[in-house]
Amino acid sequence: MNRSRSALLLATVFLSGAAVMVVEMTTVRVLQPSFGSTTYVWTNVIAVVLAALAAGYAIGGRLADARPSEPLFYGILAVGGLLVAATVPLATPLCKWLVPIDINLENVTSFLMKGSLAATLILFAPATLLLGMLSPMAIRLAADAGVGRAAGRVFAVSTVGSIAGTYLPTLWLVPQYGSRMTLLVAAGMLLLPAAVGLITTAGRRGAVLAVVAVVGWSGTRAFADTRPSRGEPSLPDGGRAVVRDERESPYQYLTVREDTFPGEPPTTTKLLTINEGVFTYHSLEISGSVLTGQRYYDDYALLPLLLDVEKGGELRAAVVGLACGVTPRQWRHFWQGPFDLKVDGAEIDPDVIELGRKYFHLPPASDPRLRAFAMDGRQMLEAMPEGTTYHMLVVDAFSQEMYVPFHLATREFFEL
Repeated sequence: MNRSRSALLLATVFLSGAAVMVVEMTTVRVLQPSFGSTTYVWTNVIAVVLAALAAGYAIGGRLADARPSEPLFYGILAVGGLLVAATVPLATPLCKWLVPIDINLENVTSFLMKGSLAATLILFAPATLLLGMLSPMAIRLAADAGVGRAAGRVFAVSTVGSIAGTYLPTLWLVPQYGSRMTLLVAAGMLLLPAAVGLITTAGRRGAVLAVVAVVGWSGTRAFADTRPSRGEPSLPDGGRAVVRDERESPYQYLTVREDTFPGEPPTTTKLLTINEGVFTYHSLEISGSVLTGQRYYDDYALLPLLLDVEKGGELRAAVVGLACGVTPRQWRHFWQGPFDLKVDGAEIDPDVIELGRKYFHLPPASDPRLRAFAMDGRQMLEAMPEGTTYHMLVVDAFSQEMYVPFHLATREFFEL
């Protein structure tokens, strides 16, 4: 192998290593609207990726000894890239089929585990298996300089690519362009060297295959800008659901939905759902009422009755897990007159605060009586000036739908 083809081979190894990690890190974001991003989902994704890579290493090693061929190497890379691109249009319909939108997802952990496992196996295992075949094949193709040296070089370059692929989706691609476009970028990282390699090593036939691969990738581009929407569920008793806003934030998938039920007058309920929250919610507002129909927010509205604060005196409150500000809204409605109420709220996702101001009557940033901090709740409390105290502090924070974040369930947090 001459120097230029050796350089192309190593560049391909780097990009494929990066693409594998981009796909793995983005897979959970693709599954979030249907299955959430719980530990169970992460476990399934990591296990499937590792199993597919292991199978790919074994198959690729045998194939490398039986047929050490550069065109075959780049052909497998091209097919892997096309399979990654195919997940862009297939992900949403497959997830909707595995988890119908009308199913109540609360307390169905095993259902979510099995569904996320099936989705990961169908969508991402085939491409990951093919990409796993590339490392042993690359070592065999570069073995002219010695097997040990070739193996060390391939693994080193692939690992450096994997490091880059770990940071790219979390720090740039997903927040900036969304999960679908990120997968398409990963597919392009595979198809670009595949096309160059096919043209270089397989002549006219390789050029035809390269064109087919690029056209196939281009065909999925139209789906990259679509949102991985769960859609609008069918509601009982003739109710109608309308999605008002959907977005992928740096942290999660957010939906604002209005559910209208017939009656005199009709009742409209506005919901903020996060990830798989089809029948779950993180903020709720009923039209024409500051109360929430005897949900737990209404209990928090009673807390000032337990306090010995003089009428007209300052009442200081904080909410860790502000979401769209349902609890502060109730406090302000009932207690802003009797007391000089000031509320601090921590919400880790700035997009949630933006949705709260747009749809849930969360006051603007200029209002000094309610300070919404886009940061972790424990960090907010740590950052408060020495001597800061609150009369009441509500912790309503959840991580990955099912769990209180571990650092908000420690002795140190409660001491704080």
